[in-house]
Amino acid sequence: MIRQLRSIKDPEVIRAIKRACAARCKNVTLWHLGMIALSAVSTGALAGAIVLLFGLRGAAAWVVTFFCVALSVTVFVNAMIRRSYRVALPEILRSLGRCAECGYDLTGLQSDTCPECGTHIGPNAVG
Repeated sequence: MIRQLRSIKDPEVIRAIKRACAARCKNVTLWHLGMIALSAVSTGALAGAIVLLFGLRGAAAWVVTFFCVALSVTVFVNAMIRRSYRVALPEILRSLGRCAECGYDLTGLQSDTCPECGTHIGPNAVG
């Protein structure tokens, strides 16, 4: 869906989408923090097994552990942000009077289907 939105050239719409998605990403709950912590702890345990398996000691052991934990947390946070965009984008586009699938401007449209992608649009979505 995000690839399809590259056709949107209106800077106001792009700013509105970014603001709404950023606001949604800031809504981090205790569950999200717990999952990040669980991800870090489980990856730390895996890194400990790697350190023991290869017999690493000192700084090398700490570097491997840090790298594994940092990678795990980065992947989890990235997935959380991408999911937020994927969930928030259709409702943001509808509120801006655009098709939720392709981002086509529906202002003044008389039909109940998007002329760009053919998606059915409810009567309240057309501006």
